[in-house]
Amino acid sequence: MSRTRTPGGDATTTRTPDDGAAPGGPAPGRPRTADASSVTAAQQSTQELAWAGRPGRNGGPGRTGAGADGDDMGRRSDWRDRDPADDPQEPQRPPDSYLDGGDPVYHRPGGTAVGYDSSTMWNYDHVAPVPGYHDVVVHGEPNGLFHPGLVGADGDDYPSNWTHPGQIADAIRNNPHYDGGPVRLVSCHTGRVDADAGVPAAGQQVADALGVPVMAPTDAVGTQRPGPAGQTPTIRDNGEWVTFQPRAGAGE
Repeated sequence: MSRTRTPGGDATTTRTPDDGAAPGGPAPGRPRTADASSVTAAQQSTQELAWAGRPGRNGGPGRTGAGADGDDMGRRSDWRDRDPADDPQEPQRPPDSYLDGGDPVYHRPGGTAVGYDSSTMWNYDHVAPVPGYHDVVVHGEPNGLFHPGLVGADGDDYPSNWTHPGQIADAIRNNPHYDGGPVRLVSCHTGRVDADAGVPAAGQQVADALGVPVMAPTDAVGTQRPGPAGQTPTIRDNGEWVTFQPRAGAGE
């Protein structure tokens, strides 16, 4: 396969996978799980877009006031076992639209973001565009699915719904600034797929759905945090950009 250089200096490969029907995906909406045939337990961790990584637990102030020395809800098993992502904070930045599953979507000329965790918002605001490409910033996985981020009750970043690439394609189409051109996924691992996934890479599925070339990274991708705006995204572990061509009839 041929190898060229993309703006920003990262290697890229043009790939047209074997023909095959695009797979179905999990139904939208919570709970944040998908059928075991498409998502394995080992694949249920999210990747960082920003190199600074996800923030740790905020911790907050020590226990004070009534119950500080007693059995307050911070020590009760039903509180301890709760997932903070089950009670997410509202996005600080008002979304332009939502996916069917409730994940917020942001629009701008040349870009779309899905999810509102700190890594997604940082990269959306700091990535340098590539002329002719529409950037899409959303957490991705090597199982052929996406995993938008949210902010939990404790202020930390968490994964939200497992999301089929068709829904990401819909979010791109619904951006009034999208002109129907090629797409670059600033989305971890969407340029490859695990051997046991049973589906094409997420980048291939988006290319099929939109009928346009889609450039996607083979590993974790992101910009430096802290850092200036206009950064070229870097792919971890000598990864590369792969350009997927739409397959005839696959997106129908």
